[in-house]
Amino acid sequence: MSLFAPPNTLAYQLRARPLSLHRDMSHVPVQDVAVAMMRFMAGDPHPSTPPEAEALEFYALNHLVALVRRDYDWFETLPPPLLALVERYNDACAPKACRAFYYLLLICLRESRHLGNKAVMLPALAAEFGEGVPKIITCLSDQSTGAAATMKGLADQAGLTMGPFCRALSRQFHVGQYSTGYGGPAWGRVSDCLLAFVSGEYSAEMLLDTVWTLCHNNGPIFNKGMLYSSHGPALKRILDVQRSGQVPEAILHEPGIRAFAPKGLPAMLEAAAGLFPGSIGAYVDWFKVEALGSLHAYPTEKKAQVAQHGFPEGSGPADLATPAPKKAKPSKPPAETGPMFQIMPGLALPKVMIDRTAAAAARAA
Repeated sequence: MSLFAPPNTLAYQLRARPLSLHRDMSHVPVQDVAVAMMRFMAGDPHPSTPPEAEALEFYALNHLVALVRRDYDWFETLPPPLLALVERYNDACAPKACRAFYYLLLICLRESRHLGNKAVMLPALAAEFGEGVPKIITCLSDQSTGAAATMKGLADQAGLTMGPFCRALSRQFHVGQYSTGYGGPAWGRVSDCLLAFVSGEYSAEMLLDTVWTLCHNNGPIFNKGMLYSSHGPALKRILDVQRSGQVPEAILHEPGIRAFAPKGLPAMLEAAAGLFPGSIGAYVDWFKVEALGSLHAYPTEKKAQVAQHGFPEGSGPADLATPAPKKAKPSKPPAETGPMFQIMPGLALPKVMIDRTAAAAARAA
């Protein structure tokens, strides 16, 4: 079992530590979660954390861990520099997952106060999910919607557990009546992410891979003034670069993105470029960013890239044209069946067999 694997192996670091575990919290009392949230927020040294910085560090470290997974077997001893890298991934991302979880919980409850057809929905929710549901959905007024009031609303819910509460939240967003610009299916997708984590469908790692992409009716969810500062244009840019697998390159070579990198992360990436030769490029390929599904166009960046580095292989002047913008399509993670292996939500790769003996011999040479 991975729980008993040596700590200096991927089996322990990526299969036994909390970040990667699927844990069903459906039975946990809402009050207990509220108490833990209050404790987290009381000791939070960065109550206005930029979501761009959180997303950037998660994706950069996740990228480096993927390089380690590419070269090492689950039970192969990791060299100290690579073990330190994987340990930083776990240590840095665990509090990020707590912040993201608490944020989703706060904003979903806060938004549910706009439910229009309460006379119909609340009795139906009570019948299916428990008598405590109407109380929690009506615990906030339009005058009391800050973090303190929302946490108090959660703390007052005796007898209600997280599973029924989160299922009810999701249900009322999807089928309840909301005025334009409030609640509705967009918020249903936000609450679905919360429910997936609470029910154990998502690990904390999967929650972090998903949360930065979530949008409500008016754009990304990070504009509620709790736990995070409001997002800026850089968040969408980071997500577009991430889709192309070039977050390390962006941190090292794009000043507008590097500005959000936590202290020490650029130096770690520079060191990683030496540990994994040829795996981190010398610039961001904006043609690749657009080709692999960016939601925005980058004509200026492509022209600057061509001026400095020439056209990438397979591209030419016709590719400088601005493509039509794409729309994000929310998806649930596919099952790990057949020839594909799920890496993260929305990302599956062909299963391959690696000759570990040959790889180890090559490293020793």
